[in-house]
Amino acid sequence: MKFFHQASMFLHSLMLVSFPCRVCGFTVLTPTSLNAPNDSRILYQKRFVRPANKQEDDNFILNDARKKRIVLPLQLIISSLFINSSPAQAGIGTVVPFDATLKEKFPGALQNYVIMLRLNSTLRKRGYLKKNTVFATLKSNDDLSSLMARDYGSLGEAVPLGDSPSFKDYIQNCQGKKALVLYGQDVSISREGDVSEIQGKDLKSSEKILMDSLASKGLSDVTLVGGIVIHRVKTGGKDAGEDCFFPMAMTSVRNGVTTDLFKQAFGDLPTPRQSVILPG
Repeated sequence: MKFFHQASMFLHSLMLVSFPCRVCGFTVLTPTSLNAPNDSRILYQKRFVRPANKQEDDNFILNDARKKRIVLPLQLIISSLFINSSPAQAGIGTVVPFDATLKEKFPGALQNYVIMLRLNSTLRKRGYLKKNTVFATLKSNDDLSSLMARDYGSLGEAVPLGDSPSFKDYIQNCQGKKALVLYGQDVSISREGDVSEIQGKDLKSSEKILMDSLASKGLSDVTLVGGIVIHRVKTGGKDAGEDCFFPMAMTSVRNGVTTDLFKQAFGDLPTPRQSVILPG
């Protein structure tokens, strides 16, 4: 719409130049050409008017040639502008490579903010709040972990888990509170839609580590959220946007009882899920 508005303004400006416009064999005098008292007629026909003498005829031919040299290039420019303004060339309806690859390779993946809505709905029903939850990650830091730390990090940040001392400190901080852990892998999709190599431990191995290190160590309430974080560029027009998450597991262990929460939170999505690894 912006293009057509500019084109219409351009055409309007052409009508205000100092030469008359030809319409169906008639010459329409523009305001700038009505500069003499005798020009009282707005429309007159030049096609059938014989010049009074040869000098007038030569002047008419010369003026007409000059007008053609001006008008014809402008007409060609305007025509080329309209020809090159098709929706396909304007980017309307074009496919974003990230979205196409996401749909093909990771069906069911959702943007982080939608993941948070689903997690909040499930976790708060089980009594998880910011003031009573200690949030940790068994993976590299990312935007999703920052969002989860914001809503469930009573320590003000995500606790990174890795070596044995980090697990001991986390268990100590979780005494009398709920434990929430995000684990999984990371992958990136480029502007061209190419998928990088998946980084991080496989989900089953990570889940087993967490079960053995946390759920069986006396913590009364532990929830594990596993999946693949899909990174995308953050700047650059239509290719920019929020990261996505490909959920694959959500497991809760409360007072020794293991519950699969995946169906409740993500059961409607066409994503594969990891089998729940029972402790012991």
